[in-house]
Amino acid sequence: MEGGRAQVSGRPARSWVKKPLSCAGHPPRPDGATLGRMLDMSDEASPASPLGPLGPVGALGPDHLGAWGARLGMEFSEVSGDRVACSWEAGPETHQPYGIVHGGAHCTVVETLASMGAASWVSETGAKVVGVNNNTDFLQGRGEGRMLSVATPLHRGRSQQLWLVETTAENDGRLVARGQVRLQNLHPRD
Repeated sequence: MEGGRAQVSGRPARSWVKKPLSCAGHPPRPDGATLGRMLDMSDEASPASPLGPLGPVGALGPDHLGAWGARLGMEFSEVSGDRVACSWEAGPETHQPYGIVHGGAHCTVVETLASMGAASWVSETGAKVVGVNNNTDFLQGRGEGRMLSVATPLHRGRSQQLWLVETTAENDGRLVARGQVRLQNLHPRD
């Protein structure tokens, strides 16, 4: 190794990165903003229970959604341990480079709804939940429009829960994305 680079046939290996890159291979922003700073995320430890007691639907806000979830503008019509429903707007701020909703936006909605439903279901026991697997399929690319997402439980046990979340386009009712989230129930130690 010479100068911190591996050698190939006695020559230094080529460096493929010519300039620093940020998220998704885009050049860094001139103002130095990072994704975390743009979404108002801090490096501080998160609170013991970010979902806390969920309370009535009208009480849901950025503290329950996290910065990225709040940024999507999710509006909840129902939150319970049996069903969670919300609507959100697909638009330019949710796009990937080809002008359709980024898969990460769909994954965020899936994870958020499943987590809220699972947390609601165990809330009376003092348990908390954490997602351990999110498998989301993107079935139809959409660029803009109101999306409706509904989460329902497939399995609710002592140690784990499995929730299904389906997102449809409000204008034609077609299924746009479908995801499942497996969550671990974390019971308080006695």
